[in-house]
Amino acid sequence: MINLDTSIVHCPVQMFIAKQLTKTEANPEGTETIQTVKVTLDAAVQMVMDNTITHAPSCVLILKARHGYLNSN
Repeated sequence: MINLDTSIVHCPVQMFIAKQLTKTEANPEGTETIQTVKVTLDAAVQMVMDNTITHAPSCVLILKARHGYLNSN
């Protein structure tokens, strides 16, 4: 199962992997509710494979990271 952003409209999604982050206080907008979950890359891959993570662009990014496709820069 994969949750798609859209199936009718062309909607490219740009994603990135951030490194060396600094934790700061959250500043959510209005009704925004975001929960931070810190996991290892191996755990994230397992979450993709067992359908815990189903957002298609996130799945692609996690699997590419696991297989070393994002090591440049």
